[in-house]
Amino acid sequence: MKKQNLLFILLIFLFACPQQQNKSSSTTSTQTQVYTLSVSISPLGSGSILVNPESPGRKYIAGTAVTLEAIPNSGWKFSYWSGDVSRSTSSIIVIVMNSNKTIIANFSQITSTYTPTYTLTVNVSPPSAGYVTKTPDLSSYSYGTNVTLQAISATGYVFVNWTGDVPSSLQSQNPLTISMTSNKQITANFQQIPQGGENFTLEILVDPADGGYVTKTPNRLYYASGENVTIEAVPNEGFAFEGWSGNLTGNQNPTTITITGNLRITANFSRSRYILNITIYPPNTGIVNKNPNYSWYYPNTEVELQAVPLGGYRFVGWSGDVESSTSPIRIIMNSDKNIIATFEKKPSEEMYMVTIGYQPSSASSLWVSKTPDKPLYAYGEEVTLTAEPESGWRFVRWSIDNVTSTQNPITITVTKNVQVIAYFEQY
Repeated sequence: MKKQNLLFILLIFLFACPQQQNKSSSTTSTQTQVYTLSVSISPLGSGSILVNPESPGRKYIAGTAVTLEAIPNSGWKFSYWSGDVSRSTSSIIVIVMNSNKTIIANFSQITSTYTPTYTLTVNVSPPSAGYVTKTPDLSSYSYGTNVTLQAISATGYVFVNWTGDVPSSLQSQNPLTISMTSNKQITANFQQIPQGGENFTLEILVDPADGGYVTKTPNRLYYASGENVTIEAVPNEGFAFEGWSGNLTGNQNPTTITITGNLRITANFSRSRYILNITIYPPNTGIVNKNPNYSWYYPNTEVELQAVPLGGYRFVGWSGDVESSTSPIRIIMNSDKNIIATFEKKPSEEMYMVTIGYQPSSASSLWVSKTPDKPLYAYGEEVTLTAEPESGWRFVRWSIDNVTSTQNPITITVTKNVQVIAYFEQY
């Protein structure tokens, strides 16, 4: 009988041990999940990937948002993202680390496209009557290139008009600007100054050739001695009139001159330019990329500005001569501009704990709830604490990092590890 009882107890023990072991193994401690991000370039050497925020070993706490920016090398352009991400052709994407991820930035080579070129042939008639300057002076021109021609007469001759591949409405303009949309042949026609009463010329030159033009009143080829002529310099867009030179000095515009012989006058223009000043606030918190990046700009030039924060900072917005929180932005240089790029310290990417203690120590931890109830919280996350003591007890106050409050429930914003003490008393 004793042997049977002993055998029965032994069987109970053998069956109980695995069950206890299984029960024990089913209880796991709650831990914060960490995932790994792997990035690569295809093909190799075609570009790079900017990862923000960077993390040692590119390991991130679950739920972390990571920004990826594809940056092509010279001669390459970004095509699309692939791997553990939806296919996207945007060079900047944001992914949420909810699993281990492998992301590939795919680039393609930039292929050159053929641009047709055209020739410009300029003749002078008669051949010894003068010459023509070309700006720019090239052997051939790409489609759509603007070329300015200026006819300059030799002694005893005066410019009359242009013929050839020139619209009739422009044949008397000097200088003349044409657009190269085909091969062109143009002739500058001059006429010899006759001998007689009205035998003086008034030749007007423009420097630079595309800076503007000059009107003459009256507008004739020849003038008599002592005749008055009013001239006015009219600048082209992007230029300003600077003054006269040659047989006339000063900058009065319009002005009247008296014909005393053959006169040659130059109207001098200067190209307008605008300055773009960028200020970083606070200093050393970021940079601004300008495209194109010049020390000054011609009028109506479009400039793209991209704010790039330095490590630990984020872009806030633009102020000054532009108001925006978007980056990049495009501005038109129609005046001098002063623009401020403002950055601020970026919230920490670390996770924080909210620890709750109780007074008196006999108070139950079941009397306080956290919503949401998690072991770790992100920077700026809100947590609601609610005290619900059992019968015979009542809530007195909170002490949150040594700051007292009787509000119940209470919501706190997590910016660091927080120590909370809940005070209760019996009644």
